[in-house]
Amino acid sequence: MHHFVSPWDTSSVNERRLEIMNLCRQTKPSNDFSLIIDDSGHRKSGKETEGVGRQYIG
Repeated sequence: MHHFVSPWDTSSVNERRLEIMNLCRQTKPSNDFSLIIDDSGHRKSGKETEGVGRQYIG
């Protein structure tokens, strides 16, 4: 947890993100490349499942 709340160097994080994306054929940039970020999720139901309650599902 302390790594999550500690200060980050945004340039280093972005460089590492690009390195990782370039390793994978599906995320490596190309001429016909599009990166889509979608915040939608899957609806949960029931009373025993953790996280059930009011949910935003875009």
